[in-house]
Amino acid sequence: METPPYLKVQTLAPDVLEGATITCIEAWENSLYLGTSAGEVLHFFCVQDIQVSSTEKGRDIVPPQYIIASRQKVHATRTRAVDKIVVLPQISRALVLSNSTVSVFSVPEFAPASGFGKVRDVLDLCVDQNITTALLKNPLAATTSVHVTTFTKNTIRIINVSANGLKLVKDVSYAEALTGVRRGRLCLVGNAKTYDLVDVERVRKVPLFEVWSGADSGADLKPQPVTALVGDSEFLVACGTQKGDPAMGMIINSDGDISRGTIAWNDYPTSVVVDYPLVGAVVGQKVCFHNVVNQAEVLIGDGVERDDAKEEEKKEGKEESQEEEDSSDKKEDNKEENEDKKEEEDSGDKKDTDNKDTVSTSVTSSSATPEPSTPSSTTKVTISKVLKQFEIPFPEMIDKLSLVDVYSKDKKEESPNASNLAAWCKTSSNIFTYSGNGVFTYISTPRLFHLETLVEQQKLGELYTELESFGDGDSVNPEAAKCQKEYLQLLVCLSHLSHDRQADFKQIWTNSFHEYLLDLKILMYIFHPAILDKLEVPNGVVTALEVSKSLVAPGDGSGDAVARDWWQTCYDICRYHLRDSNTGDFQGRWMLEVFSCQLLVSKCASDLLKEGKSSDDSSDAVTDAIMHLVEHQLVTDKGISESAKILREHKKWYPLSLLDLRVNKIASVCEIWQSILAGDIDEPLFTNGPKRLSALLKTCSDKELVRAYGLWLVDKFPQEGVAIFVDQDSSNSGSKIKFNSKEDKDKISTAIKAMQNQVAWKSYLQQMLFVEGEVSMVGEYVGLLIDECISEIKDSKVDETSDLNSAYKALNPPKRSYFEYLKSNKGSDAVLTNRVDIIRMIDRGLCGKKREKEETTFKKDKKSGGVFGDTKWHFDVNWSASLTLEDYLSFQEKLIPYQNQFLMELVIIYGQLGDHQRCIDMLVHDLTDYQTAIDYCANVDTLEEGTAETLKRSLFAHLFKQLLKNTSGQETQVYYCRHVMEKYGNHLETKFVLNSVPSDWPIEILNGYLKNVLRQLTNDKNKSLMMKSLTRSENVSMTNQLTTLTRIDAEVRRE
Repeated sequence: METPPYLKVQTLAPDVLEGATITCIEAWENSLYLGTSAGEVLHFFCVQDIQVSSTEKGRDIVPPQYIIASRQKVHATRTRAVDKIVVLPQISRALVLSNSTVSVFSVPEFAPASGFGKVRDVLDLCVDQNITTALLKNPLAATTSVHVTTFTKNTIRIINVSANGLKLVKDVSYAEALTGVRRGRLCLVGNAKTYDLVDVERVRKVPLFEVWSGADSGADLKPQPVTALVGDSEFLVACGTQKGDPAMGMIINSDGDISRGTIAWNDYPTSVVVDYPLVGAVVGQKVCFHNVVNQAEVLIGDGVERDDAKEEEKKEGKEESQEEEDSSDKKEDNKEENEDKKEEEDSGDKKDTDNKDTVSTSVTSSSATPEPSTPSSTTKVTISKVLKQFEIPFPEMIDKLSLVDVYSKDKKEESPNASNLAAWCKTSSNIFTYSGNGVFTYISTPRLFHLETLVEQQKLGELYTELESFGDGDSVNPEAAKCQKEYLQLLVCLSHLSHDRQADFKQIWTNSFHEYLLDLKILMYIFHPAILDKLEVPNGVVTALEVSKSLVAPGDGSGDAVARDWWQTCYDICRYHLRDSNTGDFQGRWMLEVFSCQLLVSKCASDLLKEGKSSDDSSDAVTDAIMHLVEHQLVTDKGISESAKILREHKKWYPLSLLDLRVNKIASVCEIWQSILAGDIDEPLFTNGPKRLSALLKTCSDKELVRAYGLWLVDKFPQEGVAIFVDQDSSNSGSKIKFNSKEDKDKISTAIKAMQNQVAWKSYLQQMLFVEGEVSMVGEYVGLLIDECISEIKDSKVDETSDLNSAYKALNPPKRSYFEYLKSNKGSDAVLTNRVDIIRMIDRGLCGKKREKEETTFKKDKKSGGVFGDTKWHFDVNWSASLTLEDYLSFQEKLIPYQNQFLMELVIIYGQLGDHQRCIDMLVHDLTDYQTAIDYCANVDTLEEGTAETLKRSLFAHLFKQLLKNTSGQETQVYYCRHVMEKYGNHLETKFVLNSVPSDWPIEILNGYLKNVLRQLTNDKNKSLMMKSLTRSENVSMTNQLTTLTRIDAEVRRE
């Protein structure tokens, strides 16, 4: 429906005026005041306001209904045309300008006010616009007086009008002022030649423009000054050359500078009003309107229709008759004016004795009397604004702005904002035109409709300019302005979409988003409607919204979230808003998070994201984008939950697991990660998976879940899995679930052993032994190591152990122990490495029958140096203290079939079983590890107490015999026998040694031993003599002490 700026409706028909010619108009509340050329003020009372409704055929306007309440003569005896009416409702007074004289009346009844003088020589008057604005904003605000500015022949006079009288406030000298308007301290004044901006407080004048320019064509053709107020800080003046020629409207600011473009008229306007942003003017006999924002002409009203000839002639005859009557009474009028002046002065003297504060009157000159009007063939049209702002409901606007749910359009419900819309969806009217054809009201159609037309015409530049001032002004309802601005912005947004202006559309939803009042739900409804179940939008945009949605909808079966052409724009919008994770609290973020996720799983996402990248770039752009979204941009709870559904649907398992992890869905994460590690899901992004799953389980508080997935991880990735059940590891110090109890450990060890996974079982045993120090499992571990060695030996085609033993036997004395030789040669050989560990772990106990009795003692941190003195290994734990007799017998049973490969292990086992002589025999003859055999005999005291010396003598004697039987060569035989005799000879009987040594050995071999024997005998003898001497000295000392005590006792008795 076409919407002009104004709807014209006849308010009063000519017959109601009863032939009167209207000269001015004013209104307040329900009263309409018309000034006539007959010197009357007609008071009409409104009994029914204008009503506007919309029908299928268009708008239906019902005119108002007025009844005449009174007719008031301005002058009691003379007929003088009423030039202007100024209503002051604050003090219930009205000022009427007639024949250059201002009279005071009471309102609303419009009766003469008593006790007031008259102000003469006034050519125009006005009220400060700031006062008027305050009145309209709060009509009930109390005030005692109002300042009125009058323009006279010589001064700008400011008068204080109260309910009781008039007082002069200030005179500002200014000559020949014909008209003017005021805002604050500034008055825009027009005289016969120029316009000036006058500061009435500081008494300063800023010259502006000439009213007319060019040759003097006579008074009838000279334009009269026309002024008006524009907006909150600007002024309008009309300039031209002469009547009939084109004219222009100049808009200036408070500094006197031109602030906008020029308004062009075909002729000089006879009257002008400003209803921002429109300027209405009567040009010729037509009413036209221009927009002050772009100075465009928006409406030209129809010319005033000519009455029939008879009525015209009748009117002309009346005008001529009236002119003659006015001329004949001119002298009488002057006389009467002088009388009025005298009356006023007398009244003023009675009213106020202070002549300085009383408004003085001036002598009326003949030039101040209005010129009789010239008969015209047409009726003069005048446009004017009244004080009253008539508000008229506009149902069409309510219908446009009423909110409807686009998801349930068929379900009619009352709009949630209906009550608010009814309150402010109204049009206003304070512009009237009057002529011989009656009085007409110009109802301003809502500005919203005109701006909506700009969108339809794609005049978006003009619209943006209009929106800059939309909602400004003290009288504007902020809620109404916000609602309408949102409506217009939504139309602009949909316009960009429907015209495929993606850059402009993206600009609205990104960089300019804070300047708009749009809800992100609208964006979702257009591109991803499934995310919502309710969206309320103004009814006026529903059709455009549905059309826009259909334009960007993806094709059936395309697998895309939006049309391919719009994918990048949508993705850029999402990225813009999600770029900062700290903005998680702004309304609607979750929808963008979900929409972004939906875009990235679209089929076209991969092709579009890879555009512009080199072919060598092997990275998956979509996967990278999804990971970035998951790790940095999903911050809202709802965004995470809805995105998880999308990722699950499209089988984006690893990103899904990260989302589940953020909401503590550990079971789901474990399930996904287990599938990836098991190879059921191909996910290259999931790196270092076993350690990550292990670390995750350590943070879980569900014990059964940790046990189940932990055991699975032990079976597949033993090292990472076993770490879950170990408590002392520094990496596991923060584990929520502990498996420290004996029951837990038994269950775990049983489950792992039942897996038949030797690697997992070994890893678990190592962790339990070497990390937690669980020595009770040493038997299982040693048995496992023995099994591994035997398995390797069976599978090996080369007997490396025999070669190693042969190489050791070939070494010349002195040579290191077999164990040290074994350690130095193990390298990366698995069998030798395990053998070293076996030897270390089993060579840590007691020997003989007292083992079980002293087992408790050794558990109290009593450590043995062992055969090899290797006391600093694995926390210095006495591993063999936890090995039982059954363990050693089990080891022996496993090793006997492979005796030649495990000689050292069997030596230690036999030693633990108490078969010491067999140990010595194997060390001397099978291994040729003489030094170990000697150390074995020397260290036997640390393994068995009580009979240690006897056992040592026995073992050294046996060792000496075996050394003498050694077949490795005389050099080796002599070297180690001599070493035993010289270092441990005190454990050998001299007679035994001398009898056992071969007779062919040189005596020099025994020198060291014999010297030690002699030295020992000498030491024993010296020690005996010293003990005898010490005993003798002690006896003498005791005898002396006894003698002294006896003497003392005798003396005491005598006294």
